[in-house]
Amino acid sequence: MSKQTGEVWQKEAIKNYKKWFEKVGLLLEDHTSKGKNNKTTVLEKGSKVLIIDIRGRIHPQYKVKDKFDRLWFIPSSKIEVLKDEETK
Repeated sequence: MSKQTGEVWQKEAIKNYKKWFEKVGLLLEDHTSKGKNNKTTVLEKGSKVLIIDIRGRIHPQYKVKDKFDRLWFIPSSKIEVLKDEETK
């Protein structure tokens, strides 16, 4: 439990960091990002992404790359890790 906010950590999403690196994930719903000059970019549902890192204990999110090598921070609940696909 967080001493600052009182929220419970989501431990099921951060069990073993090493097993999530360099894995392929499937996006379960659309994710939008607002950039410079109010330009909106959408990463569509069903897109495959490369998981690079995981951050956060209360609201865990993956740092991922899309097929255009753009970086995204997406909540772990919105990505399904494909265990049969690896980059190596």
